[in-house]
Amino acid sequence: MLYKDIIFTSKKEIKRELSLVALNQHFEFRIRRSSKNKFQATFKDDNCSFRVHEQKMDEGEYWQIRKFDKEHSYTIKVSKVGFGNLILFQGRFWQSNSSVIGELVSLKLRLNGTTLKPKDIMMEIQLHYGIHIQYTKDWQAKDHAESIIFRPIVDSFQRISLYL
Repeated sequence: MLYKDIIFTSKKEIKRELSLVALNQHFEFRIRRSSKNKFQATFKDDNCSFRVHEQKMDEGEYWQIRKFDKEHSYTIKVSKVGFGNLILFQGRFWQSNSSVIGELVSLKLRLNGTTLKPKDIMMEIQLHYGIHIQYTKDWQAKDHAESIIFRPIVDSFQRISLYL
């Protein structure tokens, strides 16, 4: 959830949250400015008033949203294909990058305890978010989700020698 004066621990966390909002509301944003101390994102179309301006706080590595205009009058222009109650947005949707999708499906991976197939990820994203993503992006999302869930186990095995 984004709102004015919210504080984030990193710029990466801001981008992730902004991508999730865009994914849920079916719109695309453009990063206008990104530096060590400032981050500005707007809607992809210049006629829309959606804006997010973040600034790094003086203390520590925290970032705070200074300006947030959440109203936008535009959605992505893509073709829609209907399957009953399901509407799929086809075409390029830049906010659906593999790391964001990987984080979304990592909870399901954690609950199941088994690996997901890229086709399963594709169906999950189509069902919950109404967008179609390419197989290669699904594969990258699968790898990212597995690294989130299973990486600590690999690190644990490497540390066993310290305790022997």
